[in-house]
Amino acid sequence: MDNHSSWRSRLLEWFVGHALWDFSKAILFAAITSIGIQYVTHKTLETAFGIFLTLCGLIGLAWTFGVLRSPTRKDKTPPFKKINISPASSEPCIEVNANRGEITVRLSVFSCIPDLRLLHVSAGITTGNEPDAVTFDHNEPKSIEHFDRTRIEFSKRLTLEEKKSLGDAGFRITLKGMAYFRTGKQEIERDFRIVTTPRRFPEPFAWV
Repeated sequence: MDNHSSWRSRLLEWFVGHALWDFSKAILFAAITSIGIQYVTHKTLETAFGIFLTLCGLIGLAWTFGVLRSPTRKDKTPPFKKINISPASSEPCIEVNANRGEITVRLSVFSCIPDLRLLHVSAGITTGNEPDAVTFDHNEPKSIEHFDRTRIEFSKRLTLEEKKSLGDAGFRITLKGMAYFRTGKQEIERDFRIVTTPRRFPEPFAWV
């Protein structure tokens, strides 16, 4: 999401949730009620219209102050569909450093759920149909931004067996796994699958 859209979403969320919104509604319906009363007290031919305005204003004020509540639609979208996990936008999703014998994963999490917290990421990298060449268990909790992208990064030192399975890391590989979140007392699981070509360092690439 670009900065303009993020700013607009936050401004709208603030205005709707802020007391200024309720105050604006109260002023509007109070004005309608006042106009309606003026029509009624002057006993003109527009008395019926005045009564209508008065009732509309009173109903609006009752709704504003919570006496009347408008029905709300229940959101039936499963919570896990409100979370998107994708490659990081500004850096390589997967980077292999032969000098350090290390592999780094960078992800981006976008959430439509407030007060969301990442608990754990379990993932594996495959180079084909064989079992995972490299596995990850990332256990650093992190708060996820609401209606914005949050960067997640984790690294792992590779064993000799993992280096052998990964090969020269010059081909497309698949990163797949499961991320575990919590909001309030609710726990949410979100799977992800990313196919990419890792960035290798240094060139020419050779395991130390």
